[in-house]
Amino acid sequence: MVTVLGAGSWGTALAQLVASHGHPVRLWGRNAGLVARMRETGTNLAFHEGIPLHPGISVTADLRGALDGSQVWINATPSYAARAIYPELASADTKRAYLVSTAKGIERESTLTLSQIAGEYFPQAFVRDRFSVLSGPSFAFDVIRGIPTAVTLACADTGASKSLAGYFHSKAFHVYFTTDVLGVEIAGGLKNVIAIA
Repeated sequence: MVTVLGAGSWGTALAQLVASHGHPVRLWGRNAGLVARMRETGTNLAFHEGIPLHPGISVTADLRGALDGSQVWINATPSYAARAIYPELASADTKRAYLVSTAKGIERESTLTLSQIAGEYFPQAFVRDRFSVLSGPSFAFDVIRGIPTAVTLACADTGASKSLAGYFHSKAFHVYFTTDVLGVEIAGGLKNVIAIA
């Protein structure tokens, strides 16, 4: 079981991608109204109108239920929400779960990356072995439509990187992996600044 946290544009696209690999997915959204509409219509009208949700996806507003028994947690909530959601994740059963962070950003006040913020809430062993970052020049619009995309998955544990990459990798979504978590986070955070400039 895979849990995708965040039923926005990026979370929905990643849920579709993972479900297309044959993995059952729970897609969690904080907005109960959005979740209800997705259940009723079978699509995410707010972000991906006209693209039906994969039948392997179940949508829920129950965070604890979404996490229960799941082996992989994909956090697709915005970077500014990390301090709101990390405590909730850390209080769940992290013994068997891997956390994949997909948000790009560096906290303004502290200049910490998301893995560094995670270190304030999760045991160091969890951050070292089970925390990873998925980042790259990608767009939800492209991913959910199967347009070729390349990203990098970073985890200090090489074996975990290779294993987690298998949840995402496809002909249209190419995943490279590395152990340089901080490097990928900084590159992801600076990419948009350079693009805007």
